[in-house]
Amino acid sequence: MNEIVVNTYDEYLSIIDKYNRNNDLPRNTQMGMLQTFYRGQSNKNWIIEPSINRSGKRERDILGEIKINAGESLFQVMARVQHYKEAKTREKVGTRLIDFTKSVDVALYFACCEEDNDGAVFVQSIVPHKEEWYTVHILLEIANLESEKVNVRELTDILWSKYSLFSERFEDKGMVDNAITALIDFGIMIIPEKETLIQNKRMCAQEGCLWICGNRLDDRNQIRTSLTSKSMYFYPNDYCVPEWFCDHRDLLKIVIPKRKKEEFLCKLSDKNISRESLFPD
Repeated sequence: MNEIVVNTYDEYLSIIDKYNRNNDLPRNTQMGMLQTFYRGQSNKNWIIEPSINRSGKRERDILGEIKINAGESLFQVMARVQHYKEAKTREKVGTRLIDFTKSVDVALYFACCEEDNDGAVFVQSIVPHKEEWYTVHILLEIANLESEKVNVRELTDILWSKYSLFSERFEDKGMVDNAITALIDFGIMIIPEKETLIQNKRMCAQEGCLWICGNRLDDRNQIRTSLTSKSMYFYPNDYCVPEWFCDHRDLLKIVIPKRKKEEFLCKLSDKNISRESLFPD
């Protein structure tokens, strides 16, 4: 991980511009469009982790407290929980989602919004997935599982019966088993669709994107094939954050000194980036 301290707004923009130029971003790859995402944290020492880790509750229990609106997808429900913390109780809730943004200014705001510590903006390049893709259903359906330890084939059976796209895309369940183990202990980045942004005004204002965390896989070093995957187990309440967000050569960490935060916030205010604009409701 590269860590750089900046003292001016122009220096901040210059560092990000250099990162994107050096990595030729955005660019097309065999996997899709590789592009840059940003995350601001007001304390540079905080690790990147999902809010569910701080809630002390299980996702299944949290979702059970949420009022689901007609026509809402599971992704839209969890995005709403992530941004509005809407539950029947006043207890702290969370999800397996991690907030990122496509905006360098929004990320900078969140790095500066609390002035007690040095903040940081994390910069990473990722090929995002779309809301409707099967990969999203795989990782989010795990939130509905009751058991603490689940067999991969058990999740495959649920997906196969609940979503027609699995039987349409895959020839057999063995291929779904393999698809699950290919991403379950990693995760994926999602750029929300227009309909989701209309429903979620905060995410829209923040140009938000969401990383969906995977789960710990039992014996993750085992060779993963359509024959072996079905007998593997994973832990629905043990969430994985990839090394991409911890200590990876492509991860850039831009540190904002606490003494400079007020200056950065004034600059952002001139561009109409403030708490009022980012939290419109």
